[in-house]
Amino acid sequence: GISNRKVWKNSVSVGLSPNTYFKNAIIFNGKSDKIAVLDEKIRNIDWKTVPVGKYVTQLKNSDPGEQDAAISSLCGLISLANNKAFKELFIYFKQLLPPKTIEEVHFRKELLRHFRRAKNRDLLIPQLIDELYRIPSNNTTRQWISDIFEFLGDSPPEKIQKPLEKMLKDKRFSHRLKKKIKNILNLKH
Repeated sequence: GISNRKVWKNSVSVGLSPNTYFKNAIIFNGKSDKIAVLDEKIRNIDWKTVPVGKYVTQLKNSDPGEQDAAISSLCGLISLANNKAFKELFIYFKQLLPPKTIEEVHFRKELLRHFRRAKNRDLLIPQLIDELYRIPSNNTTRQWISDIFEFLGDSPPEKIQKPLEKMLKDKRFSHRLKKKIKNILNLKH
């Protein structure tokens, strides 16, 4: 038979993508039928209804590796419009204590990045507003606060206007944070 290396060279020389290369390699290795069946099964999965119980159990595990695997899987399902995955990860997110380390800040930023893809992302707005009230503004949390404001700035005006206007009247927020709030409100009008 033809070696995978030769298939790769031929694929590249005619401008085929790596995916086409691997399909060619599989055909030459005689495995095309099994791959076609698997490919068809994957295409027929309704990702919106995939059960998430296994990942919820992993989230509750004390092993950070298990938690990371669950978060990764739930985030993938969120991007495929699985509302149960969103709900469970949202519950987990709400239970997190305010970040104290830069690693915790980066972890939250990554979660928020995945939540941005969700259709029901607006459900996060009250939680993020609450987060702004709970966390201290310092060098460690600055990135997290900026990401929250960026998220709020991309949110529908009717969902953020009242809570942000309330924050403007609260004395615990610094002039710098109030300036960010005003900028968001001005962009929305």
